[in-house]
Parts: sequence; C-alpha cells; structure tokens
Amino acid sequence: MDKKTITAIVLEDEKMLNLEELAAAIHAENNFIVALVEQHLIIPKGKQQSEWRFDSISLRRCKIAISFHRDLEVNIAGVSLAMDLLDQIEELQTKLRRLNKFMDEE
Repeated sequence: MDKKTITAIVLEDEKMLNLEELAAAIHAENNFIVALVEQHLIIPKGKQQSEWRFDSISLRRCKIAISFHRDLEVNIAGVSLAMDLLDQIEELQTKLRRLNKFMDEE
C-alpha cells in the first residue's frame, strides 16, 4: 500500500493569505495566481497586487485549479471553463437540495 503525505493549511476566519503565501500553499508560481485573478476565478481583497489578500475560499479554488492544470495538463482558459462548470453544478445541486427539502415538507 502506498503512503501519501497530506499537507493542509487551516485558516482562521479572519486570517488572509498574501500572494506569496497562497502560491506557496498550493506549490505554484505567483504568476499562476495572477492568471487566476485575471480570469476572475479568485477575487483578492485589495487593489494593488502588493495589497492582495486571499481567503479560504480562494485557497480552495486555487487547489482545484492547480490540480486541473498539473494533473490534467489543462491551460488557464480550460481551467476557467472547468471551474465555471463546477460552479454551475454546485449551484444546481444547491437548488435541487432546496427543492427536495420543500417537497419533503409537503
């Protein structure tokens, strides 16, 4: 049986990562994070790149994006499309859960 090491970063609600910390957390170059921001896949707090701060949602989305990019060799445009589709699936699943809950109440 293969053993794997899992590394995790736990963020407190108010803890934000800067660009370098986020890149280090997902083992990527800063320019990969910048590309994700340019594609609006993650939205930093702060106007200038030096002021950017990222929350746990951005960290989660970056981990997904880097997996598509590295594991499946998908370019940034493809990552953007895949992430949009995942967002749509998540939204539809939420609506379906609400509908099922409503139907169960009747």
